[in-house]
Amino acid sequence: MGVQKRRPSRRLKKKEKRGSESVDVVDPPSNKTDIANSPLASASSSGSKPSPGYSKPSPIATATAMILAENQIKQELSLDTPSTSAVTLCALQSILLNKANNLIQQSKEQQREEETREVYSPSDEVFPVIGMTGGELLRHYVDELKRAMDRRRLMFTDTYMLAVMNDCGDVPFTNPSTAPPHTMGRQSVAQKFDHLLAFEYCKNTPGFDLLRDVERMIYFRLTAISFALLDIAWITAKTTSRNDERPVMVFTDGSVCTVNDYSFGWEDEITDKGLLLKKEHKIVYFNEFVTRLYRAVIVPFQEMHIEQVEYAALKALCILKLGYCEYSQNIRSLAKEQEKAILLGLNEYYEDRQDKPQRIGNLILFMGTIFEIIQLIIEQYKTAELFGLFNLDCISKTLLSV
Repeated sequence: MGVQKRRPSRRLKKKEKRGSESVDVVDPPSNKTDIANSPLASASSSGSKPSPGYSKPSPIATATAMILAENQIKQELSLDTPSTSAVTLCALQSILLNKANNLIQQSKEQQREEETREVYSPSDEVFPVIGMTGGELLRHYVDELKRAMDRRRLMFTDTYMLAVMNDCGDVPFTNPSTAPPHTMGRQSVAQKFDHLLAFEYCKNTPGFDLLRDVERMIYFRLTAISFALLDIAWITAKTTSRNDERPVMVFTDGSVCTVNDYSFGWEDEITDKGLLLKKEHKIVYFNEFVTRLYRAVIVPFQEMHIEQVEYAALKALCILKLGYCEYSQNIRSLAKEQEKAILLGLNEYYEDRQDKPQRIGNLILFMGTIFEIIQLIIEQYKTAELFGLFNLDCISKTLLSV
């Protein structure tokens, strides 16, 4: 029996008849091969630059978007069923590319929104009346403090040329142990100079030019009354220590008087009116003010180690809030806006300091004590004028009579 030879097989294309036509049927393309060679893959690997104004998404975000789009298309087109065999590869790739681009665009917009939220800070807010941010307003008041200290250096020290050659801005008095004793005569001169500094402070205050005449007078009166008092506390806190054996108070002209005893700065003197002002009279009229200011404000300043920025903020807040009961609606709106801006500036200044709440709280608590002492010194000025302890200048008389 002969062996039947097997004819070599030939691979033939399957034909499927549809009506009178025969259609070639081919196997579906492999996802790995065809998608890798698709326009979507070439578009993602061509290194094309992202559209301007948007940050480039991360590779993970891009890959995730493409996978999500591919899976979604597979579900919609049901690639595993023969019914999609007639869908061309080009159409599939086009749909897939559009889906991926939409997801990438959404990812870019979301990333841009997140970056915007991270960059924005409340301290960037520009307040409409003063035209400044909180940080800018706080820097303004720090500059005002430095300017006042330089003018005191020029007026009352031997190092006045430092203020001319450089913007020092620090406390001009450095050695209270060699300072002259405080007298009522020196107080009269220092008081006039403090009024000049208060005048400059008011004229440079943002929004002061928007106030009416009466409102400007009220604001200047409050500034002039509290200006010297606050600076006495600041100067003393920076030039002395609460651990000193003989604590002293340093006035705005650099003169000093002892606090716990009456050994220096309390001596008898002849007033401008030619009257003898005895030591015991000084003690009666001024000891309460000196003791109260030193214990309630100066010592806490020293314990807190109050900084220049903090003191400038406290000084501005005290002046703004001192006259709320007599402010008109116009000046009250300005004061409230400035208070909010200063607190935002302080928040920006402290940044991530852990003691930020405590320090801001301490500054706010100081204001109540300072208001009490301001009322005390107003009464003492009136007493001094009544008994002829020293001559009040015309400005002081006008301010006390309002």
